[in-house]
Amino acid sequence: MKIVKKRSWALALALAMIMSLFTGISAKAYGGVPEDTGLVLAWEAGRNEETGDPFKSDDDGWYTNDFGFSIRDEALVYIGYTKDEKLAAADVSKVKIENADTNEDITDKVFFEPYTGWDDEQRQKYTPDEGFFRIKIDQIGDYIISVDNKYAVLRVGLPEIGVYDSDGTFTSETMATDRRIIRHPVDKESVYYFKFMNDDAESCVLDSVKAIVWNEEKHEEEDYNSDKVKLEKVDDSLYKITIAPDCLDYFDVVCEGTITWGENNSNNMGNRFFFDPLKEGLLISDPDWQDDGPHFSDDVGRYDFGFGSSAREGRTIALAVVKDDTITPVSDINALSITDMEGNPIAEDDAMITNQYYDEDNLKTYAPGLFEFKINKCGDYKINYKDGDNNLSVDIFIGLPEVAIYSANTASEAALVCARNEWLKYEPGKKYYIIALDDVKKGDWYTGGSIAFIDELETPDINDWDFSSVEFTVPAAMVDHFWEGIFVRLPQQDGNTNEFRFGLEGENDGLLIADSDWRDAGDDIWRDYAKDPQQEPDAFQKNTGTDIYYNRSVTLGFRNGDGITLLKKDSLGKLSIVDDKGDKVPESIATIEMGGYTTWDDVNKKDIYHEIDDVFYIYINKTGKYRLVYTNGDDKSMISIDAGLPNAAIFGTKMATEKYILAGCDTNYNKDRRTFYIMTMNQDSDDYKRTVTITSKPRGRSSDATVSMDENGVITVNISEEATDDIEVNADFHRMEEWYYQDNNGNWVKSGDSYDDFDISFWFHPGDDVVKYSDDIQADIDKADNVTKLVDELPDANKISVQDEAAVKAAVEAAEALSDEQKKLVDASVFEELEAVKAALDEAIEEAGKNAEEAKKVVDKINALSSSDKIKAADKDAIESVKKAYDALTADQKKYVDDDVVAKLSDALEAVKIAIVKEADEKAKTEAIQAAVKQATDALKKQADADKAKAIEDAKKEAAKAAEDAAKKAEAEKAAAVEAAKQADVPKVGDEILDTTSKAVYKVLTAANGATAGTVQYVGPSKKAAKVKIPESITYKDAKYTVVSIAASAFEGDTKLTTVTIPSTVTAIGSKAFSGCTKLKTINIYGNNLKSINKTAFKNIKKKAKFNIYVSDKKKFNSIKKWIQKSKPKKAKYIKKNAK
Repeated sequence: MKIVKKRSWALALALAMIMSLFTGISAKAYGGVPEDTGLVLAWEAGRNEETGDPFKSDDDGWYTNDFGFSIRDEALVYIGYTKDEKLAAADVSKVKIENADTNEDITDKVFFEPYTGWDDEQRQKYTPDEGFFRIKIDQIGDYIISVDNKYAVLRVGLPEIGVYDSDGTFTSETMATDRRIIRHPVDKESVYYFKFMNDDAESCVLDSVKAIVWNEEKHEEEDYNSDKVKLEKVDDSLYKITIAPDCLDYFDVVCEGTITWGENNSNNMGNRFFFDPLKEGLLISDPDWQDDGPHFSDDVGRYDFGFGSSAREGRTIALAVVKDDTITPVSDINALSITDMEGNPIAEDDAMITNQYYDEDNLKTYAPGLFEFKINKCGDYKINYKDGDNNLSVDIFIGLPEVAIYSANTASEAALVCARNEWLKYEPGKKYYIIALDDVKKGDWYTGGSIAFIDELETPDINDWDFSSVEFTVPAAMVDHFWEGIFVRLPQQDGNTNEFRFGLEGENDGLLIADSDWRDAGDDIWRDYAKDPQQEPDAFQKNTGTDIYYNRSVTLGFRNGDGITLLKKDSLGKLSIVDDKGDKVPESIATIEMGGYTTWDDVNKKDIYHEIDDVFYIYINKTGKYRLVYTNGDDKSMISIDAGLPNAAIFGTKMATEKYILAGCDTNYNKDRRTFYIMTMNQDSDDYKRTVTITSKPRGRSSDATVSMDENGVITVNISEEATDDIEVNADFHRMEEWYYQDNNGNWVKSGDSYDDFDISFWFHPGDDVVKYSDDIQADIDKADNVTKLVDELPDANKISVQDEAAVKAAVEAAEALSDEQKKLVDASVFEELEAVKAALDEAIEEAGKNAEEAKKVVDKINALSSSDKIKAADKDAIESVKKAYDALTADQKKYVDDDVVAKLSDALEAVKIAIVKEADEKAKTEAIQAAVKQATDALKKQADADKAKAIEDAKKEAAKAAEDAAKKAEAEKAAAVEAAKQADVPKVGDEILDTTSKAVYKVLTAANGATAGTVQYVGPSKKAAKVKIPESITYKDAKYTVVSIAASAFEGDTKLTTVTIPSTVTAIGSKAFSGCTKLKTINIYGNNLKSINKTAFKNIKKKAKFNIYVSDKKKFNSIKKWIQKSKPKKAKYIKKNAK
């Protein structure tokens, strides 16, 4: 068993808090304390498992205004005006504590402050402000705590279970604890007594008293069995502990007992005490790490007589001299030394201690008491301190690192080649091993592990390391230096992470590379010059980077020992470029040649090229890892070259990827290629991001070319057919670079950034050797361009008809035939337009089907008519009904009625007219005879009825007039009542009204006035539904209101809504109107009158939602689309439809 001289403070304090619930003096009746004094107090009810913060009880019986706790014990107490109304932390200055007997104000003499927690991630304290306070009083007695004339009683007495220096006198004077901590001397034997007592109890029995200790290996508590500590029972309520003089361990004693007041009236109680050695002399500790680095701590509990560390790992420590509880930081670095246990000095190469450190290449000095030491070999050592005439020391125990790199598959000091934060001076082609010690494997302190390797090692990362040995081989062609070549992360149970960084260092001698110097050679001639290795030796490195398609001007040197010799032209034949496998790269991909510059010969009127003897140009046109190899006989040396994407380049199509680069900043033009695109190239990975933007309008310096830039920052250069001279295009750029690291939770966090501004001149020269794409790439471009052409030739979506079906089908088939790579060459707007045209064609075809169906109904009716020779006058209504149905057809529907069918209808109409005339003649003769007879008979009867009819008519007139007058009166009274009711119920501006028809709530914006409609805002549905159609208007209390806007948050968070239709009367959509509608997938907008959409209106709706936008013109469609896109709906589709 490994007993360490420290304890798990987090666990110990948590258990102590639990014990405190059963500890403290009994609350006695206090004369004159009313039931309600304005303040209540209570113990914590428990702790939050995630934060460790206390929380209060919901039980009203938990709270009291008569509160008792133990002397010298720090109590964590809830204080409030009621259970639910806390005392705020900000009001701590209002609190007053007085002696109940003398009225003495002792507020400044007691410890009283708000509870504070600790945030591990932010590395700082915080105050939850939940009403909890810490209070400690060192004198027995009764006290009054008050705030604004509200108060409660505090009773401070001896604890039921306490620790004392005497076995017979148990008073505050003989108490041995302060906050339950007992510091015992280490130079003599110590005796203490655990006493369980309560004056009001019938009996107090200690059932269990035992010592426990923290086992670092198991990360758990266990019984402390040591011959240096002896526990003895004196009687039922008293135990004795004897501690030997040389006991340096930290241990706790847990006491548990039963207190009885009478029959069937007993409670279990407990307390926990912390025993610490009273340390004096030279002591050592980890520093107090804060956000700004290490700090010296004056907490003596942190310090110890010894310290463990790992071989070859630098460690920051705090050293202090402690005497009589006074802690003094060691400040004299010259008085410190490291020796073995016998006092023999250690060689400087094997051990060091310093008070200085580097902060971003600046040498700084630690604060007094802080030092850094490192010992390279395993063993036991001493750090010695000469304090005047006193020689003091602490023990240092050095073992193998928890995780390290070894040259053999065994964790031994002989095989150890690299510890944390060291450089592994690797040999290419050799195997190495990452090994974790058995303590790491067998313990449970680490919850797992991960290992990240740089790509150059060609070793896959391990995300779930089981701590078994990991073998890796350094590639034979690797020469680079990497500070974070291998990165090991071990998450811990406490939420922190132990990190191990291992650097990789290749050869330092041999071939080296540096940038050349670009400077004025006089006469306004600028040229490259070789870097001077004598003046700038640090500029020569084993690796470099370059942008593809750009010439890189470099200086090459060879180091053999301390000096660097420049390579010149005679070395060119000894240089070659190979890939990361060691295979030579074709000259079509990478070349190296001598540098040079041109001057103008004014006499002969031509350029003269001057070769530079000690400057080399490297040109690579494919990204990747390369090696520049220098071969001199049997000797080889190399440097690494990382070829990456340029900031900007010249392209032959609007696709800014490596595949479509034509040149860096210099290319030719001729009749076959006169259009070029200049575009920036960004980079985006987990740990690095680069963003390049154009910050000015491009400047073309020739009348033979037109230069423009679109909204996406793409510069288009169109060179006229008449151009024969060099053409320059210049633009300004801004580059932002960002670096990221993984935090303890595996999240990528930004660690830093940089930015710079620069300009680039792009040159276009007349010439026959124009850069061409490969046949495959050009075929891809042609297919993509063909799709763009086919779509451009189609009518606008609002003009599409069934007659365009073949052309649309051809464009769709061409688009669908594109590969994913080819589709990237087509502007997204082309696909959007094609989708809109397809949708419009589908509507046209659907409409045509409906038209044909309607026409067929009429055709069937016409064909059902009798032939012309069989039509009678009685067929008139039927024929006119068919004619009416035909006339009701639209012009498009009538196209589906054949001419012969129309002719049949016309013939039927003419035939029925003839039949009607013929039947009318025959009917007229018969009716004439009947009319003469009837006329004579009617004349006789008419006179007889005349007299009788007149009398009846007069009576009817009088009755009718009376009824009419009564009805008018009743109607007037009803109209007045209705008008009064209407006036009482007319909603006012700002009122919210419920429309039961649309099942929604509306807010009145303008009131209705007679026949003039009012206006309302759609506030939200009264009941959630999957499909909602917002009406153009509503009728409320016989008044009409037009719906003109949708309120903010109208549907926010509605997870049932899938489809919504917005009418043309709506002019504005408020913020978050549909935000969080995660199932909303179809939005129909009739938008001719729509004037604004808030940028958060459609935020976080369903992915790939479809917006059907009904408008009259494309400009309005684009405006609405831009408003919606500000909400950033993911992968939304926008379809323009004709407004109806």
